[in-house]
Amino acid sequence: MQILVAAISDPASNGFPEFQSRRTNASNVMLSLQHDVGRWCTEYSWSADDGMLGLKVLHNFGRSMEDGANLSPSPPSSGNESGVKRVDEEDPVEGGLKGRVTAGAEFYFSAKEKSAGVSTGIRFTTLPDATPPSFHSPHTMSSPLSTRTSPTQPPTIVTALFNPMMGHISSAYTARVSRNLSLSTRFDFNVYSYDSEWALGAEWWLRRNPTAIAEEPTTVVPSAPIEKANDIHGVVKARASTNNDVSLMWEGRLRNTLISLGFISDFSRSKPIKAVGLEVAYFSAD
Repeated sequence: MQILVAAISDPASNGFPEFQSRRTNASNVMLSLQHDVGRWCTEYSWSADDGMLGLKVLHNFGRSMEDGANLSPSPPSSGNESGVKRVDEEDPVEGGLKGRVTAGAEFYFSAKEKSAGVSTGIRFTTLPDATPPSFHSPHTMSSPLSTRTSPTQPPTIVTALFNPMMGHISSAYTARVSRNLSLSTRFDFNVYSYDSEWALGAEWWLRRNPTAIAEEPTTVVPSAPIEKANDIHGVVKARASTNNDVSLMWEGRLRNTLISLGFISDFSRSKPIKAVGLEVAYFSAD
């Protein structure tokens, strides 16, 4: 369970011109409560600016921990002596990829605007999934359940989103084409205005020793030196769309500091650079 609190303070006298023209107060407080139990995940949110109440629900189909799956730290190559499937093991679909289906929905209501909305989504991901290593926590990466060998099928994620009230449809396809490279494409379309956008993205993960792939024993938990040999210290992300938007970001780690630097550009303008961003995060422990 996790609670998030976000706030922004921008008095009307010093506010941005676009906010002043709309007579909108830019100051706001947002609260969010997230509850994740594995198979189900829910999030409750509230925004003070317009009295917005939101509910998000996500369900993972397939076996889970309460179904008797074995999550003990046994080596993945031990042949599964217990005879019980792990949480990340599913029956393969005949003639298709082995994976898991996830479905979710979002409901929200604004007391100020007296309006409501709903959106739905579905996702298919292969096992092992295509989540980039840059999103993996050190605990997940060092877990004996994590995959250390080349996957038997291409890691792939297919996502589809639909907002029936706004008429917005979005579909995305992501695949890891190599150990350090992921490619993705997304298509957005609105059934009411016929507006559409096609975007392409890529991620390249930087490793401390990109040429050495550690040979890990299959009967014991990997030791710390082996884990550090393949530790990811940075990632480069790029994105381009049919709206002439091009974005590039580098994210790297310097000791206990995480640094993100990037820019957003629009080549249809006389000054193509729209924004430059820098984020620095410090954590006290590895």
